[in-house]
Amino acid sequence: MALAAALAALAMGLAVASLRSVLSFIPSLNVKRPALADFAPVVGANGDRLARRVVLVVVDGLRLDTSYGRPYLDRLRARGVDAQARVGFPTLSRPNYVTLMTGVEPRWSGVRSNDWAGPVSLDSLAARARAAGLRVTYVSDHFAGIPEMFGSALDDGAIAPWPGGVQKVAERSLARGDDLLILLFSEVDEAGHRFGAASPQYREAARRVDGQMTAILGSLDLTQDAVVVVADHGHIDRGGHGGLEPEVENVPLVLAGAGIRPGAVLSDARLRDVAPTVAALLGIPAPGHSNGHILLSALELPAAARATLTEADRARLARIDPVLEQLEAAEARDLLDTRSRRVPLAIAALAILLAFTVLAARRRWVIVDRRVLLIAVPSFPLVFYGAVMAFDQFLSPSMMPSAGSVVQKLFGYGAVAALAHLLASGYALNGRTAPRERLAAASGLFLVGLVVAVAPALAAWAFAGETLTAMLPGPRLLMLPPVTYSVVSCYAFAAALTLVIEYVVFVARASDPLRSLAR
Repeated sequence: MALAAALAALAMGLAVASLRSVLSFIPSLNVKRPALADFAPVVGANGDRLARRVVLVVVDGLRLDTSYGRPYLDRLRARGVDAQARVGFPTLSRPNYVTLMTGVEPRWSGVRSNDWAGPVSLDSLAARARAAGLRVTYVSDHFAGIPEMFGSALDDGAIAPWPGGVQKVAERSLARGDDLLILLFSEVDEAGHRFGAASPQYREAARRVDGQMTAILGSLDLTQDAVVVVADHGHIDRGGHGGLEPEVENVPLVLAGAGIRPGAVLSDARLRDVAPTVAALLGIPAPGHSNGHILLSALELPAAARATLTEADRARLARIDPVLEQLEAAEARDLLDTRSRRVPLAIAALAILLAFTVLAARRRWVIVDRRVLLIAVPSFPLVFYGAVMAFDQFLSPSMMPSAGSVVQKLFGYGAVAALAHLLASGYALNGRTAPRERLAAASGLFLVGLVVAVAPALAAWAFAGETLTAMLPGPRLLMLPPVTYSVVSCYAFAAALTLVIEYVVFVARASDPLRSLAR
């Protein structure tokens, strides 16, 4: 009886601790002070200005195929460059807002999730513009992320969610002659999350945003001004992003106007190339931490100016690329060292749990029989992992682009698996009339099931857990910690409930004199 009570307390403790780990893992991907920030930015000289002003439009969540058939975007394509850009992993909004502003992908920027808060300690497009005496304005219908991260370098940062608000603020910016106007529209992304990218609502949102761009930018003089339209990520058909699915990773990149060479072909553009290219249009140096390239083939340039920009690009990358190689090598050493310490600890923890389970079974403190092993124990992991694999992109981060959806999705599956576990437990305990036998069997069920649940979680902790995220793991490895931790949490809660129920039954039967005599 005392062992059962102790195991129930252990189960509840594990449930709470594992839940905290699920909640904290995605935010733990962020690195507040990335190593790249400790290196001085490589800042070149100002160049020839190609455009009077540049309007950088970010349509959050707009995937490539949906961008076609939009009148304003198609007019820009016909006049300028129709391309696509590859987004850095993870394909989430805040990490790739940073990429658009700094030319640094999430792995090196340290901004790896939408949980990031506070300024970014890297050189940025806005900082280069301000240093050159240019005026920069940001306007969005919803998102304050860019002002939160780069506000010190912005002259104006407005969030205008009311109807016509973005247009009014943007027109004011254009009227006063701001040099760089950044517009960010959120409606398409919101529709993608709510209805999926294959839905008519998603396409309608894209149509409305295209209409807003027409209203705001349709009167621009593209012989003097340039427009760059891009997205921070796409969406899978049923909604979601974060992984490396083609429809998420490849986004539209449309450039038109002054300084843009009509009909140019871009074969391998990346999102990190946008900031250096916008800088070149404005005649200012690229952000000094960027390892992106100026998209020179998209620019209309005299030979001398092209040679100058080519050399500026080469000089910056010649200094940044070796830094990134050094950081990568250091991360690889740290990763190997940490894993070499964690793997033995994980094996030892699992061995101790397994040894205690065997000891408890041999001494009859708990009962482990065929019904426990073959029916009750597999029920939870089979239902849980089966649901994840069947419904959620085969462990792609696109199943859960934020901490909130981690909890909602995984614990939804956990509730279903917990119900299956309770039903299987009832079957495994059915027919055991002696209260002590039922309680011992319930305890044995918990211990054996815990071994099954904890083994993957320990492996995930050893190979991709918290504090290992300075080197960002790939999509599949990235999902193992939250998934396996949630298994432990949900299983421990279900097992604790089973033990409490059986403990109450044991106490009730033990206090019944007739049942006591029968026993």
